Amino acid sequence: MNRVVLSFLISFVLLLIVIALSRLTYDKGQLYTRQVERSSSVIKLYDNLAIQLRSAEVYSPTYENSSAKKLYAIYKTDLERIEANLDHLRDSISNNKEQAVIVDSIRVLVQKHLPVLRLKNMVEMIASGETDRFADLEKAHHLIDEGFAIEKKLLEERRRELTESNRLNNTFSLLLAILAMVIITVTFFNQFFLSRKSRWLEGFLESILNTSQNGILHCKAIRVNGIITDFKIMYANPATEELLGAEHRKLIAKRWKKIEGLKDTGLFSAFHKVLMEKMPLQMEYLQVTGNTERWYSVSVAKMDDGVTVAFYEITAVKSYQQDLKKNIAALEQSNKELEEYAYAASHDLQEPLRKIRTFGGFLQDTQNEKLDEKGKLQLAKILQSAERMTLLIRDLLSFSSLQQKEEFVPTSLTEILDNVLQDLDLMIQQKSAIITHDPLPELNAIPVQMNQLFYNLVSNSLKFARPDLPLHLDISCRLLTTEDIKDVPGLQNGIHYYEIVFSDNGIGFNADYATQIFGLFKRLNDKIIYAGSGIGLALCKKVVTNHGGIITANGKEGLGAQFYIYLPKTRPKI
Repeated sequence: MNRVVLSFLISFVLLLIVIALSRLTYDKGQLYTRQVERSSSVIKLYDNLAIQLRSAEVYSPTYENSSAKKLYAIYKTDLERIEANLDHLRDSISNNKEQAVIVDSIRVLVQKHLPVLRLKNMVEMIASGETDRFADLEKAHHLIDEGFAIEKKLLEERRRELTESNRLNNTFSLLLAILAMVIITVTFFNQFFLSRKSRWLEGFLESILNTSQNGILHCKAIRVNGIITDFKIMYANPATEELLGAEHRKLIAKRWKKIEGLKDTGLFSAFHKVLMEKMPLQMEYLQVTGNTERWYSVSVAKMDDGVTVAFYEITAVKSYQQDLKKNIAALEQSNKELEEYAYAASHDLQEPLRKIRTFGGFLQDTQNEKLDEKGKLQLAKILQSAERMTLLIRDLLSFSSLQQKEEFVPTSLTEILDNVLQDLDLMIQQKSAIITHDPLPELNAIPVQMNQLFYNLVSNSLKFARPDLPLHLDISCRLLTTEDIKDVPGLQNGIHYYEIVFSDNGIGFNADYATQIFGLFKRLNDKIIYAGSGIGLALCKKVVTNHGGIITANGKEGLGAQFYIYLPKTRPKI
């Protein structure tokens, strides 16, 4: 709308300029007409002066009694009018200094010889020997011709200026008029098409509102002495009938407080709050009809001096949420019971295992010499199985007790790694391993879990070192760029991640199993040659997941393995 007003204002100003230019052209024409009339008058006066001066040169009083006395009477009349004509001419050219000088010069010359011209004509002057006067009279005639020429030139210049001025004004006026008409035409057609589009959009919007499953209302505030006392419904789509209990057309112009069952539900207070605070509001509303309860999600936003309300039923969602809460509570209770069962079971399992290991060791120490080779082998297998069973129970308890309930605190990963390397110092020396690492960052983390993560990864590399080559484990760290994050599936845009890579030159593994190795009890190597429960990498994955990150692996048989850990720079939302 503002654009339309601006277009018409511009067009109006342009037309005013055209009118002003036309007026200017008219005024110039009027001025030129006055100047032409004055110049014509001056030219005529010069012409009359020339005729009168010639008549004076011909007139002589001696001819008054001749047969040509009537003709000479005309010459006498011209002679008597010379001074009056000069006065008139002087008044007419008073604003032109050049012409004034000429007229004054003519006056001096004429007045010098006029007394003689009243008594003698040219012939008589020649006869009396007064020919010296002819030079002045000739000069007077010359000045008359000069003044005549100047006035004609001035008239021609004014005509040329007027023509050029009118041409420019007319051209400029035409262009401005065309521009104004173009703006008006474009604005008109633009408004015409916008009006059609607006009507189409109104119809389209109305069809959307009428077919929407969400109820939509617009209510205007009713004020008494500036205080909101009620709201009047200005629009309601068909979906509102379910909430308001009346045909939507009959709701138009109806007051909110007069709708049965809605007066004291809190909706009026919500409308009032949104209108006064000018902030949108979202709320849940419970409608009770008899024994039926229905929940609605209601959104309220200010519009002019009223509110627009959108709502939809969420009874099923609320029911699902309640069921979900019950299921979560039941699941938590079940997990708690399972944890208690796991602890009790592990405790009950560890006791007979300790006896098996104790009496088996006693039997091996005291009765080993009495057993044949087959018996010795069977006893060794019993003790080895008991040892693996103890390790398996311990790791299984560690995995099952790994939870997120522990507190996140600022944790130096460099200190965690140093502690792990110190704990594994003896094994590192036995393997003649070389371990290098970059400075690691400080993160909000659970220290115990970070210790478990690094301990398992370092011990995993030591365990799977090649027998013919000293182990070299390198631990690198870098902050990923936005482009790097896009290349790693599973990482979220807008979050800064650290990439920590454990890379060794051990026995490696087949890259086809890169995802399987993080599963519980997944082993790719001989459990007799390489001890372990198959839980370590599963525990690593759970720790990284608890911290909002991901862990991946890559390897090649005989050439080593790489474990990539991606941890968010800030504490994850769990």
